[in-house]
Formats: sequence, structure tokens, C-alpha cells
Amino acid sequence: MRWLAFLAVVAAAFGSQGSLAATGTVPGRLVGTWTNAGYVLTLKANGKAVFKLGPEVIPETVAGTPTRVTFGAAGVCSRKGSYSWKRTGRSLTFRPAGEPCSVRRSFLTVAWTRR
Repeated sequence: MRWLAFLAVVAAAFGSQGSLAATGTVPGRLVGTWTNAGYVLTLKANGKAVFKLGPEVIPETVAGTPTRVTFGAAGVCSRKGSYSWKRTGRSLTFRPAGEPCSVRRSFLTVAWTRR
């Protein structure tokens, strides 16, 4: 039951409702499919992203620079959230750099591995 409640909160945080980050380009080093603990994040060069959380598929938009990425406002995350990012080999990490939403922050700030 807790697992389903967690998925509902995360889905609301990343849902496609509300205003989104301005769709833009995503740096090539971020483009691809990333996983952590069963979750999947796919980032596309055109600024579209998809979170897969178990059976949930949540579309998102993202805009990025060589040092920062911004995810759109949605669900329980009523404002955009910015992160610095670092890729080393197949590993990707995000660090909050203007993220008001604790739900999204807890989800994104774990190590991601390129699939």
C-alpha cells in the first residue's frame, strides 16, 4: 500500500498538468535513457522527457544547458525546479540549484545509470 501511495505522490509531482519548463534543447551528454532503483528517465534532445515509475508513464518537458537543467512545474510541484548536473561515464547525478519541491528533489537526487 505504501508503494502505491509513493507512486501517486511522485506521479503528481511529475505529471503533465500545470505549466512546464520551456521546451528547449537538452545537452547531448544528458540525452538518453537513465535508470535508478527500477525507475526510468528518458531525456530527448528536443526538450521532452518521460519518467517511468513502475506502470506509470509521465510525460515532462525539460530545458538544459551544459551545466544546468530545469524540469517543468506539475502536480504537487507547482514551480519549476532547476538542477546542476554531472555525468561521469555512464553515471549521472543531479544537485538541486533552485528546487522548491521536496518530492521531485528526493526522486532526482539519486545516482542514475545510463541504460
